[in-house]
Amino acid sequence: MPYPIRTAALALLATTVACADVAAPAPSVAPTSPVAPLAAPAADAKAADAARRERLARRLALALRDPALRTRVQAALDASPFTEHKLPLAGHIERDVALAKALAATDDGAPPGTDAGGLELYFPVAAHRAAWQGDAALLVMTAGGDDDRPVAFDLAGRRVQLDHDEPPPTPVLAVVPAETDFRTVPSPRAAASCGGGGWDDSFQPLSQPQDARTDGEVGSQCAGEPMPGLYLTYASFRDDFEPWFKGNPEFELHFMPEIGGALESRQCVGELAHGPYHWDQNELEWQGNVLVASAEQLRLAGPGPRGFRIMAFEDDQHGCVLKVNRALAVAVVTTGERAYGPITGLIDSLPGDVRPYLRAAPAVANFLEALWNWFHTDDDIIGNAISRDVTGEWHPVANWVLKGEHNITNGWLRLERR
Repeated sequence: MPYPIRTAALALLATTVACADVAAPAPSVAPTSPVAPLAAPAADAKAADAARRERLARRLALALRDPALRTRVQAALDASPFTEHKLPLAGHIERDVALAKALAATDDGAPPGTDAGGLELYFPVAAHRAAWQGDAALLVMTAGGDDDRPVAFDLAGRRVQLDHDEPPPTPVLAVVPAETDFRTVPSPRAAASCGGGGWDDSFQPLSQPQDARTDGEVGSQCAGEPMPGLYLTYASFRDDFEPWFKGNPEFELHFMPEIGGALESRQCVGELAHGPYHWDQNELEWQGNVLVASAEQLRLAGPGPRGFRIMAFEDDQHGCVLKVNRALAVAVVTTGERAYGPITGLIDSLPGDVRPYLRAAPAVANFLEALWNWFHTDDDIIGNAISRDVTGEWHPVANWVLKGEHNITNGWLRLERR
């Protein structure tokens, strides 16, 4: 074939193949799961948040090379009225102009407050707080969730990976997601304790989340006679359900009667609860006197064919607000029912009984959906309170057993009806 003709034929063949390639149908692709597109942004957001906290922790460590700033931070922490002497980091940076300038000087001049939102500053290990005297032996640490391995920076800005289970000997100042509500300064009134005394009912409850409301019968002033109701006088837990870098545990009890065929938290007992419901346990064992539910709350919960539940939680954020996977809560309760039958709740004494008392009773396993978080959080379900007469587990002080996931005994309570 002459060369011009051969060249033209090859050009025509190449054009035909190219057109065929363009016109060829795209290979079939399996449809993507609707969950897949959501996973990447969630992972990206978590990584971005971790990077933000690390950047700020390093900047703070570098700023604290200045002895004068260390003295200022120590004084501010010592003066904090909040639990564990915590400070809202963004607010503290706004108030301390010298610290804000030092932080800005450690980076590209970007305002440090933009990174500090939603974070708190404190010593999660009480012994570290007591030992640190404003010297340069200090690490600035950050971590997100309970399962994270904490990252710290020394005052030269060097990054150090810390152990998850044990704190280092060097004092650690934490920059972590806030667990504290800094909007209201704690007052003696909110943390009042009557010991063996009672309460009058002149106190109007402070603004509370839905699951911490009091149904109108609470008190804040010690009176002569104990307020009738259900009391916690002893609590023991096998674990604090909190890594060392998250500070003190936030133990809570929730009084959960049946409302419209589902369990609803009608009273929270914990660190952020008010009046006679205030309970701040930071050790594994506690003895005292705290109201769990008033006589009026017990009356509204029954008596009837169904009982109520007392459940214990370790609440990492937004105290007295349940942030636990509902499916897990249902599993904890139904596991107990499979092991012991339906008698895994409580019921109050009947009207007219000479002496008030509690007994084991059936209680529903369905939880009101609106009060639970379907997404992962760091809040832990410690357990559902079941009578020791039902479980057959004896304890020298307690009379109710906290049964958690897989029917594991996670703690003990002494509940008394007065």
